[in-house]
Amino acid sequence: MDQFNVARAMAQMSEAAQFYDLREREGRKVSARQLRQLFYGLQRALKPAQFVEAGAHNAATSLKIRDVSPDTTVIAFEANPYNFNKFTARTDFAAAGVDYRLTALTDEDGPVTFNVLVEEGGVARAPASGRSSLLIRTDASARHEEVTVAGTTLDACIGDQSGTVALWVDVEGAAGKLLAGAARTLPRVQSMMIEVETRAFWSGQWLHTDICAHLMGLGLIPVARDFEFRHQFNILFVHPAVLADAQALAVLEQFFSARAHKNAG
Repeated sequence: MDQFNVARAMAQMSEAAQFYDLREREGRKVSARQLRQLFYGLQRALKPAQFVEAGAHNAATSLKIRDVSPDTTVIAFEANPYNFNKFTARTDFAAAGVDYRLTALTDEDGPVTFNVLVEEGGVARAPASGRSSLLIRTDASARHEEVTVAGTTLDACIGDQSGTVALWVDVEGAAGKLLAGAARTLPRVQSMMIEVETRAFWSGQWLHTDICAHLMGLGLIPVARDFEFRHQFNILFVHPAVLADAQALAVLEQFFSARAHKNAG
């Protein structure tokens, strides 16, 4: 995918900034909340065969998908063992219909090193958080605890299965690794929410333009983004077939209409 088309897509999505006061934290939070609601609305309309959440943390998104699309197989991957132990002690995921796994989704099968962030800028960080990654922080002040966890690829998990797929990817800079292990899976993806960064917080990460170029090159279309943080935000991609689905298209139309009227008013 050429740089011009990627830049044009980013420019078009960024026009939505006019509906939020990005000088205020609340405006950014509203943008993220509204994009999440759009994603849930699409799943209600599309009813994918499988939903995969990568970087699941407390698997709140997976639990929500279980509600909006009861027949969807839901798998949540969390690579931080501190998070996994914390949230499995609180929630019976199996009873809730969510397959919650202590596994990193990456570009290879087998044990991998996961870097738990424990200090940054001279400030201690709780190991159970959403700030750790397969990658190392670029901030020289960051310290990590290295833990070994199971690693696998999307293709190994669901690449040979049939049916449509929805993805939610929030892997703290390691999206490039996940996508590299998903060549057979991505053609089946109807919709994908993916967190991206405009500057490198982790060594070796793909930036927003790299991710857009890769996914757009496979035919996925970026239709909306939020403005959650200045250099980190989420983009919603859909398969072209979604735009030919009357119910899904209506969900998109209602989202853009409501955002323009509620936020501009």
